[in-house]
Amino acid sequence: MEDIKQLDANILEIHYWLANDRHSMDAKVFYTCQQELLGLIEYVAKQFGVTINIETFPLEEGGIKTWLKANGLSSVAIPLIVTIVGNVLSSAPSEVIGVLVKHQVEEYLKSTEVKELESLRNEKEKLILEAEIAELKGKSTNFQTQHTDTAIRVKRSNYYQKLINYKDLEKISFAQKDHPLRNRNIWEGTVSKEDFSSYQIDSSDIDPVEHTEAIIEIVAPILKRSKRKWRGIYKKKDISFRMSDQEFQNDVYSQKISFSNGSIIHCLLLEKQKINRNGEVITSEYEVVEVDNMSINGIPQEVIHHRKSKERQEDYIYPSLFDEMDT
Repeated sequence: MEDIKQLDANILEIHYWLANDRHSMDAKVFYTCQQELLGLIEYVAKQFGVTINIETFPLEEGGIKTWLKANGLSSVAIPLIVTIVGNVLSSAPSEVIGVLVKHQVEEYLKSTEVKELESLRNEKEKLILEAEIAELKGKSTNFQTQHTDTAIRVKRSNYYQKLINYKDLEKISFAQKDHPLRNRNIWEGTVSKEDFSSYQIDSSDIDPVEHTEAIIEIVAPILKRSKRKWRGIYKKKDISFRMSDQEFQNDVYSQKISFSNGSIIHCLLLEKQKINRNGEVITSEYEVVEVDNMSINGIPQEVIHHRKSKERQEDYIYPSLFDEMDT
């Protein structure tokens, strides 16, 4: 039997193994899961800058077996994308996505088939191939970022979340093939139902962004003790934010600081972020950590607790080298 060629293996097989030799599955669960898989494939392709379209084949019994075929202009990238998606779905939950992708890209590009492509092409085609390979290597660094790692984990978590309570399901297996009806494959991986929960993520938060010299026009300050958020305008955008500078806030409560139209604070602003279900980075919350100074219609206003801090700093007598020598 002729060996399967990796460059032809653009099909991902998904096999849902059902209890009691069942051959039917809840349609809503099945198609919701298919949608999650499509989203994951498209997201991985996007990180490589590859436009992709996906076809499906008729189902086969023996549990429920389905196939997704990836097509696109980049004949080199498509099989790699299928490999990565399948490995993401079946690898250990603790495995770092960036490390997994880096390994898969390196192994794929040094394969005999990819190397042989160069000898089978004319000079122009070689240049195109070299450009494709260089882009794959370059784009693979996208997977090293925290937000891409988290986005892929969110999508994988969404997939298994749809199946975790489906009582008839025992396990899922994935395989990369060149044809849906052939038994041969490039690789296969299996995930048992008892392991589905290990793919769930507790948080989709990513590291916050610090804006060290943020300027916020105050629209609605909170003048009395409350858990409500302040409202303001930051970079021409209406925002709600939590005021965490307690000294500044206490001065507001005690009416040592007042506001009017045109009140502006200069501050350290923390922009907290998370990944949504589509793998996009969104802002989850703004928090003012410290107010540096304030103005009203361009006129500087004294921020009392900063004045006291400055006075304490000026009154402090710094030890000198000669003090140490005298002792």
